[in-house]
Formats: sequence, structure tokens, C-alpha cells
Amino acid sequence: MKVLGSWREQVQRLREDIDMSRFPLFEWSSAGGDALHPDFGVPTDGDPGVASQGTLELQSSISLFEERLSLVGGAFGYWESVSTEFDFINFPESPITIPNDGLSKSIIFTDNFSWALFVHGVADITDWLSITGGVRYTKEKKGAARRVENLVLCSDNSRGPCTPDNPNRVQTFFGERSRTFDRITPMASVALTAPDEWLLDGPVDHLLTYFTYSEGFKGGGINAAVRGFLDDDEIESFGQFEQETLRSYELGLKTIAFDRRVRASLAGYYGEYSDLQSPTVLAVPCPPEMPDCLSQPRFIVDNAAEARIAGGELEMTLHPVPAMTLIGTTSYQFTEYTDFPDAVNVLKNPNNPAENPPTIDRSGERLPFVPKFSAHLGVQYAFEIEAPEDWACLDGVLTPRLDWSYRSSVQYWGSELNGNVQRGYNLLNGRLGYLFWDDSIELALWSRNLTDETYFDEVYQIPALVVGSTTRFYATPRTYGGEINYRF
Repeated sequence: MKVLGSWREQVQRLREDIDMSRFPLFEWSSAGGDALHPDFGVPTDGDPGVASQGTLELQSSISLFEERLSLVGGAFGYWESVSTEFDFINFPESPITIPNDGLSKSIIFTDNFSWALFVHGVADITDWLSITGGVRYTKEKKGAARRVENLVLCSDNSRGPCTPDNPNRVQTFFGERSRTFDRITPMASVALTAPDEWLLDGPVDHLLTYFTYSEGFKGGGINAAVRGFLDDDEIESFGQFEQETLRSYELGLKTIAFDRRVRASLAGYYGEYSDLQSPTVLAVPCPPEMPDCLSQPRFIVDNAAEARIAGGELEMTLHPVPAMTLIGTTSYQFTEYTDFPDAVNVLKNPNNPAENPPTIDRSGERLPFVPKFSAHLGVQYAFEIEAPEDWACLDGVLTPRLDWSYRSSVQYWGSELNGNVQRGYNLLNGRLGYLFWDDSIELALWSRNLTDETYFDEVYQIPALVVGSTTRFYATPRTYGGEINYRF
């Protein structure tokens, strides 16, 4: 019997200036302070946000029939509790800002729990045929509560300071809501290993082929960050999303050849998603009494009915000479929404749906956030250094290394916004390490992004007709550093 467990806790102190200007137009902070005071965003001694997670796993294994059958079974549990409090500044001095959203305090409580039972077995039918099978039952509970208070207006719509009899106006509120999901997910794999007599004295030392079928799922949940003018029907519509399921197939080959100087693996895969979870931005229409207000965004997870992914990857490790190592990987992925007829139109005008359709059909579109092609090539050479006899303690291995990688273009959010495409880019990293012969101490110098490539790896999208902005977070430019590693 094996028992595995973990626990961790984080105190969250976050701050973000969405508009990235020197004006307080669109900011949020959970670092402390208050949006009405100069200390907004300054870290405090309190705990504005605390998150804790824990896991516990029990495993038991057994071998039968002279170890030709191996079985592993057990149970797994996970729980999470998060309390988050943050303040918003959202165009506070603008006459077109919805008055109960310009300055607000948001409090979210999240309570999640998941448990699973599983069994996994490997049967060596012959020396060259192996069958693997397993099944897992998972049940999840997702819970959340949300409260958003205006920091300027009181419950009777008068401007503060508010009193206990006339407290701050509540913009959004829903008590604890929870949803449960469960799924049985099987997997099966067949592996064929070429017998030694088949390989004879050829260049191939080892050859294995396999085919795997598996199912997976990702539990749904509650869009606890939804804010704005919500009635009960809207909370039911926008405040939750369904579980995502995947059926995947993989066919692959692994080989070792040329006296173990070459290792290679080749795989092709295909997957079908149902109810694929897709991040989405909605725009909240203005209330009737404020037809010219600035619409507010809702950041939610939506479900695409169906999607698919197909691709292949090749990995190789070569040792042309004992001291040299070449590592190469390349992959290609084809992705597509096969059925997503009611996707949100990022460019829509929520206050005049006739101007742009509120939804569009994304069926046939490529999935966002996924590159079509990626590649990596690394090369290193180990030089044995022999110091003078009086300095024998400095004997070691000097290893320079270069790594090149490429990632093709990526579409962030809706394809209707061309500014959300990150073009393909190359990265070059370098490292020079010296490992002493006792294998306990290593000194190294390194540099990342040697060519100082400019690219972004995250986009914060607000629909163009809400505030007309897209925020890009650019990746780290060229950096240098050093390391001292000690092995006990």
C-alpha cells in the first residue's frame, strides 16, 4: 500500500493596469488598499485572497502469473478552497460608465472537491505482445458564491458615504451555487515489441509499435467572475458551463538503433471533443435608463458543441560521437471547431445587435491558442577538462549548449480580430556549464532569447465595441544569468 498526499496555500496579491496608461481608467487589485483611497494596490498586512489545495491518493499493486500481469488500483481525492477579494476602477470619472460599476469591490468564494476510483493493469501476453487497460470513475463538485458592491453609490442610489441602514449598493450577488459532474473514462493500449531474432544483426537495436484509445473529461463549473446586470435567467445562462469530454486515438513507433546512438519516436493522433470549453468575452448591454453608457465585459467559459484535433510528432536523440548530443522535435497540429453555431461575435455592439450579429458560426474555424507547427533543435558537446596535477580537484566537464525553437502563428480569441494574431517566431537560448568530476557541483552561465525576439504570449481581450482595446503581454526579452548547483 502506498499513500501520497500534498497540501499548499497561497496568499494572493495581484494588481493589473488593464489600459496600461498613467490614468486610472481600468484597473483591478487584490493586493490591498481601497479603490477610493490613494493606497489602492499597495500591499497591506491583511490577506485579501487566500487559496489552499490538498490531495490524497491511496495505491495498491499486485503482480500475478510470474509477474506477467501487474495491477494497480486505488482512490484519489482533491479539494480546493479559495477566497478572493479585489477592487475595480473602471472609468470612474466618465459620465457614460454604468454608475454601479465604476468603482466596485468584488468578493468570490470557491469550494471545489473531486474524488476518483481507478484500476490499471498491464498483461504481458508473450515476450512481444503487451496489453494495457484501465478504467477510472471521477466525480467532481464545483461551488462558488459572488458579491459585488459599489463603492460610491448606496442602496437608494445616493452617493456615499453609506451607512448600515443604507449600505453600499449590491451590483451582483448570488449565494453559494454548486454543480456536480461525473464520468467513467476507460483506456486500452496494445504494444508490439519486435523479437531480437527479427532484428538479427541489422542497424535496429529495439523496435516497438503501439496503438492507444483513451477517453478523458474535464468537469464543468460556475463562471464566478460574471458581473453586471444579471437576473436569475442570465445567471443560469451565463453563470455555468458544461463538462468537456475527449475521445482520442494514438498510433506510434519507438526505436533505438545504431548501437544506441539513435533514439526516435514517431506518433500520430486524433481526438474528438464534445462540449469543448472555450474562454469567451461577452458585452453587457446598457440598462434602459442609460442607453448611452459604456457596456461592461463578462469573462466566461462557454461550450463549443464539437471540435477535433489531429496531428503528428517526431522526437529524435542522436549521439554522432559519445561526447555530442543532438535533440530534435517537431510537431504539426490540425484543429477545428466542427460544430459551434452560436459563438459570441467579439465585434458585436451589444446595444445595437442589428449593427453586428450577436453570434456567429465558428464551425470550421481553427481553435485559438494552438499553433499549427512547432519545432526544437538542441546541440551540446561535453569537453573533458584535466586540470594540472596540483589542481586535480578542478577536473570536470565543460558543456556548451544551444537550443533553437520555432512556434508558428497563434490566433488569440476570435478570428475576426486580426490584431490578436501572434506571428510565428524563433527563439535561441544558450548555456555553458562546468560539472566537476565529483558530480556534486556545477557552475553555469546562460542566456535566454539571445536574438532578443519580440513576441507576446498572452492577450487580454475586451470586445472592440466595449472599450475598444486589446492588451498584449509581451514575453521576456534577452536575459542573462548564472547558476550554482549542488547535489547532496
